[in-house]
Amino acid sequence: MQRLMAVVGVLIALGAATAMHGQSQQRRRIVGGPEFGEGGFQMDARGRTTATATLRFTGNDGGPWYSVDFVTSFSGLGDRATSPPTVVDMIVTEHPVNENTPQMTLRVNGDPLATRLYSRRSIAATIPLDELLRMTNASTIVEQAFDTELEFSAGQLGNLRTRVQSWAGH
Repeated sequence: MQRLMAVVGVLIALGAATAMHGQSQQRRRIVGGPEFGEGGFQMDARGRTTATATLRFTGNDGGPWYSVDFVTSFSGLGDRATSPPTVVDMIVTEHPVNENTPQMTLRVNGDPLATRLYSRRSIAATIPLDELLRMTNASTIVEQAFDTELEFSAGQLGNLRTRVQSWAGH
């Protein structure tokens, strides 16, 4: 019994230390702006549409900015789905502050060669359309990615809700 109490005491102490450590390191938090961001439709010759809605998150601290893209594909033209999608991909991308001027130079015999950003850090999740519809009815959404919390603004949520409802045929 004493041994059990000692183990429980150590676990409680470790839990308290972990909780205190987590509180001392606050994550960066960015609230999305009132604007919705980019979005649009791409239609192919077979009558399929790929629809995108993009939200932007830009902090005031000079750090990287983030985009959250919602991408889906369905039968139909434009925002009129004849067959609603079943899933939507949510892609969160971290954009470095200097992404237009990558930190790489290459000189051949003293002459510079042009460089460009080849890829960004992105993570993705596939969400069933019904779940995304439920999510857009929430009063708040906070996405944690790249050790940063991205809080969707009320304007972003409202516009996203309207876009997702159109994809679903509502």
